This record gives sequence, structure tokens and C-alpha cells, in this order.
Amino acid sequence: MSLLEALSHGLPAVVSPGVAQATPVAASGTGWVCEPSRLSALLGQVASDPELLNSARRRTKEMIANYRWDAVAAAYGELYASLLSS
Repeated sequence: MSLLEALSHGLPAVVSPGVAQATPVAASGTGWVCEPSRLSALLGQVASDPELLNSARRRTKEMIANYRWDAVAAAYGELYASLLSS
């Protein structure tokens, strides 16, 4: 499943450091960047503190709104309009 697909369903991501998705996941708080050797500890932490999961889920919904088709189309429309007017 792609990152955006997971986020669109309210599923926070767990990604490895060094992958392209690590920076946006860390910056947006829509999941966790975790070394594979620490995955078990991270899952235990999330399981013991439901607010960590709920908070990341809320941020996924906020972040994914920028990638809805209507938002993307509006952004492209603004870009095209600015190019035509310049």
C-alpha cells in the first residue's frame, strides 16, 4: 500500500530512516520513523498509549486533505492561471 493510500484511510505510517517518506512522515507527525530493530518497542509504546495513535490519525486526515482531487485540481488551476497571466 502506498503511503498516501494508507494516510487516506487514517492509518499512520511506520517507515525506516533513509527512505524518501521518512522526512514527510516525521515533519507531519502522520506516523513514525523507526529503525527495524526498534519496531517492537515502538509498537509496544503505541499500544500502551492510545493517544499516540489517535493523534497521528488526526494528523493523517489533516495532511491528506491537501492531496484530494479537488484540492490538487484547484492548485493546478491556480498554477495554470498564474502562468497564463505572466
